[in-house]
Amino acid sequence: MNADVIVAGGSIAGAAVTAALSEFGYSVLVVEPGLDHTRRLAGELIHSPGVANLNDLGLLACLEKAGAMPVHGFAIMTGAGTQLLPYSDVPELKNHGIALEHRAMATALLDAIAQFPNVTVWKGARVTGVDLTSSNHAVVTVTHDGQESRCTPRLLVAADGRNSHLRGMAGIGHKQVHLSNMMGYVVKSHRLPHSGFGHVFVGAASPVLAYDIGCDETRIMFDVSLQTTSVPPRVLESLPSALRDEVNDAAKAQSPLRAANYSVVPDAIFKGRMVCVGDAGGCCHPLTATGLSACARDAILLRRALRETSADIPAAFRRYASLREGPQRTRLAGAELLYRVFSAETPDMRLMRNGLFRYWQSSERGRAATMALLSTHEDRFPVMLREYINVCRSALPDLVRWRGINSANPSYTRSHAVVGLSRELIKLVGNR
Repeated sequence: MNADVIVAGGSIAGAAVTAALSEFGYSVLVVEPGLDHTRRLAGELIHSPGVANLNDLGLLACLEKAGAMPVHGFAIMTGAGTQLLPYSDVPELKNHGIALEHRAMATALLDAIAQFPNVTVWKGARVTGVDLTSSNHAVVTVTHDGQESRCTPRLLVAADGRNSHLRGMAGIGHKQVHLSNMMGYVVKSHRLPHSGFGHVFVGAASPVLAYDIGCDETRIMFDVSLQTTSVPPRVLESLPSALRDEVNDAAKAQSPLRAANYSVVPDAIFKGRMVCVGDAGGCCHPLTATGLSACARDAILLRRALRETSADIPAAFRRYASLREGPQRTRLAGAELLYRVFSAETPDMRLMRNGLFRYWQSSERGRAATMALLSTHEDRFPVMLREYINVCRSALPDLVRWRGINSANPSYTRSHAVVGLSRELIKLVGNR
C-alpha cells in the first residue's frame, strides 16, 4: 500500500495530526504498534486549550462518549491550606479540561480517526525503516502482519512518543535528562477534596498528583527519586488522612504503574520529509500535565503551517518549527522551574514556594497569569519571565526576615538565598 502521509503512532499526537491533515485530501496511513496501555503510566489530563483544539479537530466527542471527566482547574494543597486555580480565572478559556484513563483515551481516538475519509489504520504495525535522502518523499518500511511494505509518502509524521524510534532512525540527536520516576495507583470510589479539580499535594519531599479518570476512579501519582522503589512514608503524610488510607489499601491490592520522567530536547523537529509532533518533538516533567495539550497544539500548528504555505511541505516544516519554537521553550522552562519549586528542599526554593503561594493569595491577576501559563494558553516567554520576577517580589518578606539559620544547613545565609534565586533567573533568561 502507498499513501500520501504515514503517521507513526496512533495515540493523541498521531490522532490529532491525522485529523488536522484531513482537510488537505491526503491519503493517510496510521501505523500503530498496539502497546499495552494497562502496564504503563501515560498522559490522561488535557488542559482547556487542548480540549478546544481537539474540538476543532473533531476529536472531542469521542472522548466525552468514552467517559472523560471534566477538570475545572487545579487545587494546590499544602499543610498550610489550599489554593484553587480555576481555568475560569482566565477570561479567554471557555472550556473546562478533561481527564480519562489512558487506554480508554487511546482506544477512542484510534477508533475515531479510522472513520475519517482517506484514513487507513494498521494496528500491530511498526515502522522498521526510514530513508530521508530524497527531497520529494520519504522511503518507509512498515512491518504489518508479518509482511514488509515499502511506502514512499510525501510526508512522514513521527508521533511515536518521547523515545521516538523514527527520530533515531532519521539520525536526529537529542538531549535527555532523567529527572525522577513516577508511581501510580487507581483509588476506587474516592472523592477528592475539591470535586472536578486536579490536585497537587505539596509539602513532602516531592509533589503528588491526583485527578478523577472515571465516575468512581481516581488516579494518584507519586513523584519519587531515581533510587526509590516504593512511596516514602513522608510523601504519604502530605495526603488527607482518608485519601492516605485508601492509597495504602490500593498499594496492597495493586502493582503500581511506573514511568520514568524525562526532559527530552531534540536537536531538530524535522528532517527531509519527516516531522516530529507531540513528545517525539520534546517533552518535560509531567507535573504541569501539558503533554497531551501540546500534542493537540502541534497538530493545529502543523495544519496552520500547511495552510500558510499552500501545502508546500518543506516550507511548511520550516514554518511549523518557527511557530512551535517559542511555545515549546516556554513550556519546557516553566515545567522545569515549577518542578524544582515544588520538590527541591533548598532554602531558596522554599522561599520561592512561599512566595508563589503568597502571590496567588494576594493577586487575582497573578492567579490568572499562572493558570494561563500552566494550561498552555499563554506561551510567551517574556510573560513567564515577568511572572517569575513577581513571585520573587512576593518572596521578599521572608528574605527580609531571614535569620541566617536553617535547620537543614545552618551555614546557609541570606546571600546564599539571593544567589540561588538569581541563578534561577539567569537559567530562565538563558532558555530564552
